[in-house]
Amino acid sequence: MDTHRQNPRKPFFLALTHTAPHSQLQIPTGPYPEGRGVKGGVQWVGKPHKLINTAEGKINSYIYPRYAEKKWPIAQKRYATMIARLSDSFEDLIQTLKDLNIDKNTVIIMTSDNGPHDEGGQNPQFFRNYGPFDGIKQDAWEGGFRVPAIVRWPGRIPAGSSSDHPSQFHDWMATLAAIGGVRAPFRSDGVSLLPTLLNQENQPDSRLYMEYSAKKSRSKTTTPAYQDFHPSRRNAVRGEEQMVYIGKYKGVRTNIQSHADLFEIYDTVRDPAERHDLKDTPEGKKMQSLMHGKVLRMRRIYDYTHPARGTFAQRPYDTELVPALRKEEMPGNLLPLEESSSQGVRRKDGSMKRVLYLNIPETGNYVFFLKTPVKKGAKAFVRLHDAHLLDAEYGYNPGTEVSSSMGEGTTEGDAGQTGRKPIPLEKGWHPLMVETEGFSGLPTLFWQKEGGKKEAIPNSALHAAVP
Repeated sequence: MDTHRQNPRKPFFLALTHTAPHSQLQIPTGPYPEGRGVKGGVQWVGKPHKLINTAEGKINSYIYPRYAEKKWPIAQKRYATMIARLSDSFEDLIQTLKDLNIDKNTVIIMTSDNGPHDEGGQNPQFFRNYGPFDGIKQDAWEGGFRVPAIVRWPGRIPAGSSSDHPSQFHDWMATLAAIGGVRAPFRSDGVSLLPTLLNQENQPDSRLYMEYSAKKSRSKTTTPAYQDFHPSRRNAVRGEEQMVYIGKYKGVRTNIQSHADLFEIYDTVRDPAERHDLKDTPEGKKMQSLMHGKVLRMRRIYDYTHPARGTFAQRPYDTELVPALRKEEMPGNLLPLEESSSQGVRRKDGSMKRVLYLNIPETGNYVFFLKTPVKKGAKAFVRLHDAHLLDAEYGYNPGTEVSSSMGEGTTEGDAGQTGRKPIPLEKGWHPLMVETEGFSGLPTLFWQKEGGKKEAIPNSALHAAVP
């Protein structure tokens, strides 16, 4: 409110990260303050030990009266209270925007990070808040991560409209950047959802991928044996889990032992409950091959080694070769890189995007390096297929060298201890998407095959597609 009063025309961004509902099932100290908006609801007090007007009463003590009288288990009363408190908070927020006369030009996005949990005594079966799906938090099934996303933008998004376009959290970064009229970070994996929100055509497909390891979970190593879950999933070992979407098809595998393990494949448009595995059908067999290749092309080995915790986030498929493009995937015409063929596409924000093709001469393990010219504002980012390869944008000092080590630039200790784990690449052509800002031409690129020496990537190994 203070920001708006000081500069009413200045746009603002607020990330309001409620912790409720979460595993501890912690409830408020008392009822939500009366009223809503600028003169009611939660108010800033600013006193020591009482910064807001709800900072009083006994911590973790208040259950909403409409739930206290229910003949429910206490955990479910607490859970319902947390949801009600969340609803009160949003009512208060919306009324505040109305009081400031900015609600019609403010976008509100409400969503969640995973499906329901069974921690702290909460039983998802009581309210069946996994809906018609199987799985809860920590599961790769739809109930584990399919969550609602509610968007309010009066005058732009019709009330009551809906969309079944699948998206993932990283899409919100790109969407908010588009709404704000700025460039999303190069490293953002998301696409703008504005076409979907505004009911326009040409919505790009999202990158939908998830991997999760439940092997080290203290107590949640199996999917619950709820009777409305498919029998094959009750008490099934979660282990290493992986999910990927290609179009309307979802591939999922659990307790992965090797990359050869088959995906279960579902058409989640027609079969959102994932009851009809298509892996043995003609369409499923085609998807099986595509999914096995896609997951290797869109993920990176996380090679960071923490000085105290050691190496973590290892997967059974870390040593698998990233497959080169197959004949049917190749662009029509490839010519050796030269100035005229590396111009790329200049975006409205002034950045450049170039799609190149790198010829890996021998199957093996490679490390890559990049540096930009010593020029203020010079930035670059490179993807290999759909995966991050080189980041010379975030915290980058122009003219310095970065490597393809995922540990570089992290805050979890000495990135020099990563050992710069190489990327296993199959011989053949691999697409590179090179994004740049603040300088013309391409950044300087180097490679080093395991056991070999570091050298500049020659132009003969880089090609561009031409009509």
